[in-house]
Amino acid sequence: MDALNIKVHETYPSALVKQLNFQHYSKKGDKNELALFLQNLQLNGLTWDATKILNWHHVDALLAAFSGYRFFNNQAIMIGNPAEGLIIF
Repeated sequence: MDALNIKVHETYPSALVKQLNFQHYSKKGDKNELALFLQNLQLNGLTWDATKILNWHHVDALLAAFSGYRFFNNQAIMIGNPAEGLIIF
C-alpha cells in the first residue's frame, strides 16, 4: 500500500468492546446474543441499519468502522510500536 501512497490502519474490535464495556460480546458466536448485543449497542456518531447486521462478522466490521471514526475524531487509543504498526481502537 505504501507504493500506492495509501495508509492502512489496523483495529482490534475486542479491545474496543472492552474499553467501552459493551455487554453480550463475550458470547460472540451465539446468534441469540447477537440481537441482545445490537439492542444495547450505541456508537456515538455512527448510525447503521440493524437489519443488515446478520452475524458477528458484521458486528466486527461495524466496530472497525467505529474505531476509524474515533481515529479521525482524535478519540482513539493506539497501542503498539509505531515502527512496526499501531493498532487503533
